Amino acid sequence: PPRERAKLITYVPQSSYPEFAFTIEEFVELGTYATRGDVGEALKKVGLWERRREYITNLSGGEYQLALIARAIAQGSDVILLDEPTSHLDINHALQAMGLLRELSGEKITIAVLHDLNLALRYADRLILLHRGEKRWEGKPEKLEPGVLEEVYGVKAKIAEVDGHRVILPELAKV
Repeated sequence: PPRERAKLITYVPQSSYPEFAFTIEEFVELGTYATRGDVGEALKKVGLWERRREYITNLSGGEYQLALIARAIAQGSDVILLDEPTSHLDINHALQAMGLLRELSGEKITIAVLHDLNLALRYADRLILLHRGEKRWEGKPEKLEPGVLEEVYGVKAKIAEVDGHRVILPELAKV
């Protein structure tokens, strides 16, 4: 049943935009019907507690993504599935969201679909590279090699270390 499933797994969609003028607090509370989770604690964790009485429709895309993550936290399930949690976000909000998800991964199983391999290299414990819906490579981020990127995505790239973090530097496309 959906209520039981909601206690186990939380899903955060790629992009959905609020169509009703709920307050941020009410919006997060919508995710707790199965569990009666702690909305206040979730809002504090994502930095939206002070704005909880504002309308969700007034948030930027990055702030809205944080509200979605707060709703997932408040749901209280052991597994959080996220589809492109950083899509349409500026770099500040993308890093904030990924840092928050990294923190959550210590408490819950956190699985995210990402197209930004540099964010994946920096924040993930494990990578699975897909091509046309098929798993083509799996392993720890530190084991990813340039040849894999060329094999899976057809992209020549170098993987360098900058300030202790591995980064992918793709070869520029010829125009």
